[in-house]
Amino acid sequence: MNFQVFDSEKELYRNKINIHVIKRNGRKVDTIISGWEDDLDLKRICSHMKTKFSCSGNVLKDKQSGKDIIKLTGTQNETVFQFLLSHGICQADDVVVQGL
Repeated sequence: MNFQVFDSEKELYRNKINIHVIKRNGRKVDTIISGWEDDLDLKRICSHMKTKFSCSGNVLKDKQSGKDIIKLTGTQNETVFQFLLSHGICQADDVVVQGL
């Protein structure tokens, strides 16, 4: 599945994609994925992740950087990592996984 909005010749692996798990309240956790390229369709990626992982999530603007992030419910750090690699969105060296 192609998640790029435009076909471009530029390199896709410039930035690091950060996957980290944060505690919400009590035992509830969220997985935040940030550092996306500008030419990716994050709504389609988020929709596909929600279907594949059976969780809820949405695309949000980061308050500090102003860039788009994907927020998924639950501890999804390993599954998101495998998803990114299997769909060719990034390489293993370009992903930083941080967990609880």
